[in-house]
Parts: sequence; C-alpha cells; structure tokens
Amino acid sequence: MRLLLLIVLAAGAVMSEDRAVVAEPVLNMHSKPSVDADVVSQAIYGVTVRILAEQDGWLRIKTPGDNYLGWAESAGLRKLKEGETYATSGRLATVESLRAHLYREASVTRHRPLLTVPFDARLEVMEERATEGGRWLAVRLPDGRKAWV
Repeated sequence: MRLLLLIVLAAGAVMSEDRAVVAEPVLNMHSKPSVDADVVSQAIYGVTVRILAEQDGWLRIKTPGDNYLGWAESAGLRKLKEGETYATSGRLATVESLRAHLYREASVTRHRPLLTVPFDARLEVMEERATEGGRWLAVRLPDGRKAWV
C-alpha cells in the first residue's frame, strides 16, 4: 500500500509541472539534450508546450498543433504552475507581420525595443491605448513583465 501511494504522489508532482511557455523569440528544439545535436524544430515565443522529460538543464518538449518533439534548453522556457496559463484565453494578440518590436513604453522613440518577437508569436493583451502616434496594446510577457506593441 505504501508503494502505491508513493507512485501516485510522484505522478502528481510530474503532472503539476508538465507545461511551460516559450520565453525566447525562437527556441531551438534539438534531437538530443545538447547544443551540438541537430535542430529538429523550433518553438515560437508565447506558445505553451508540454514537458515530457527533464535532463541536466534540458527539457524534452512537445509543441501544440504540429506535435513536434525535441529537447530545448530550460532557460528558454518558463514552467507553468498547475492551473496557470499563458495566452490561451482572454484577449490575445498574434503577430501577423514578419516580426514585432515590444517596447517598455507606448513610444518607439524613447527607448530601444525590449524584445523583437517573430511571426505567429502569442501575447496576452492587458490594455489598449490610443496615442497621437497610433494604437498601442499593453501585453503581459511570459516572465510577467509588461510591454507595449
């Protein structure tokens, strides 16, 4: 009975950390947990992936939709807590141009971009602001920071 209980608890611990959000503009997915291994695919910023395994700072992940599998450096991902989501519901923005610059303020002239994200990146919209220069969206980044696009 004790062995069965430990197995159930261990399975629960894995299930609570089985998802992560991509926190780099483009995250390489390798055939093995090594930067020297072949790149088999890439995961795009803001996408929630499934974690299948963990090894020495690497996560074996599966992308949604296309179901690509590969090893990614864990530094490029942020693990989601149980019940936590990112850019899966509510107000979302998806990059439809080749790339989008994200700024710390609703201005392209005050500071350089915080980050540049690629086509199809997903972002959570927090608010909208109209300025003389156009319309801006405040977005929450996977690491919790606020940015403007």
